[in-house]
Amino acid sequence: MNLPQLNLRKLKLIKLATRALLLTATLTGIAYGQSANPCTDPWVSQSVQEVKGIVNGSLNAGDCANANYGGGHWSSYPDLKAKVLAYFVAHPNLVPGPCADPWVTLAVRADQNRVNGSGAAGDCNAANYGGGHWSGWPDLQTKVNLHFHPPAPVPVAPAIPPQSGALRPQPQLPNPHLVTRLNPAKCLGVENGTFQGKATAQRGQRIISWDCQNTYPDQKFNFGSTGQVLLFDGALFSIPGLTNQDRYCLDDNGGRLQDGDQILAWPCSQSTSRWTRTPAGQFSQNGMCVELRTGVFVGNQDAILRRCDTGVAAQIFDAR
Repeated sequence: MNLPQLNLRKLKLIKLATRALLLTATLTGIAYGQSANPCTDPWVSQSVQEVKGIVNGSLNAGDCANANYGGGHWSSYPDLKAKVLAYFVAHPNLVPGPCADPWVTLAVRADQNRVNGSGAAGDCNAANYGGGHWSGWPDLQTKVNLHFHPPAPVPVAPAIPPQSGALRPQPQLPNPHLVTRLNPAKCLGVENGTFQGKATAQRGQRIISWDCQNTYPDQKFNFGSTGQVLLFDGALFSIPGLTNQDRYCLDDNGGRLQDGDQILAWPCSQSTSRWTRTPAGQFSQNGMCVELRTGVFVGNQDAILRRCDTGVAAQIFDAR
């Protein structure tokens, strides 16, 4: 056997193998590069991937076409992403899933950056968002956000024993109607507290000024035995979350006694507010008084807490 010829053949085989390996590595690198960034503009690749979870296109075609998004013009990455989202909201047929409803896919991904579910299950269950009813894209976005970020529950003020030596009983008002000193035709009342002549009470209703109506139960106030101001003429109500019936009382929201606190209707057993009727006609506790907002009569003003000042007519209510 000719040894030099054999060595030449081995050398050729080695060269061919090397070329094959280099070609494989090159093709693999291209494939990986296209998978991570199929579009000519890497921002387009990234924003489409984030908005819909997949990029159906390459270079400047399909989802990669810059002109789809604001005509190819954007001022920043957030601006581009907003335009990408708007495009697919307008073209839901281009959103392949995982949810049966493409808008749900888009809304959940926009809020959570992922979708844990498919079809109509998990995050894809439309009933999670307003019971499956929304008036349009902004409404759906709001309901998706509320589902994943529910508001904190309203804090319940700790109950105070009905009798306390530190609290002095206040004399009954000579008349349950509290007429505002700002306008003798306006009285304090509970917002939406009367319907068809009957009391409609619930936690958190605002205290407001409105046209005096002798027959409206929400405009009837009086003092309880421990300095609480009873609303609705002291009527008893079945209140959600309470085992026994309770009355509603005039309450400083949260019992914080801070300037600007809203004055609300609250179950008496849970209200910390104890009021004193001043000779001037104010409702006071610890130097803070009920006052109609702004101090100038403008329709149905709501009541808030302010530092007591007998020179402020918005703090004075005549029982008559």
